[in-house]
Amino acid sequence: LCLNCSEQSLASAYELVGVPYRLGGASPETGFDCSGFVQHVFQRSCRLELPRTAQEQYGVGTEVGREELQ
Repeated sequence: LCLNCSEQSLASAYELVGVPYRLGGASPETGFDCSGFVQHVFQRSCRLELPRTAQEQYGVGTEVGREELQ
């Protein structure tokens, strides 16, 4: 990931304010559901390819211990 991916993803998400919710949606043209929104934002801002569904997204990444949270 890029060093400022969190700032880029936040800016990308703000650009999508007002896009309607749509079950199964994955594009700004037709609307998003929650996991489609997350997938789109991180792909666009950080070039991070995430799976489509929340269940699949849950399985991606590195586990962080409670004592490591910041």
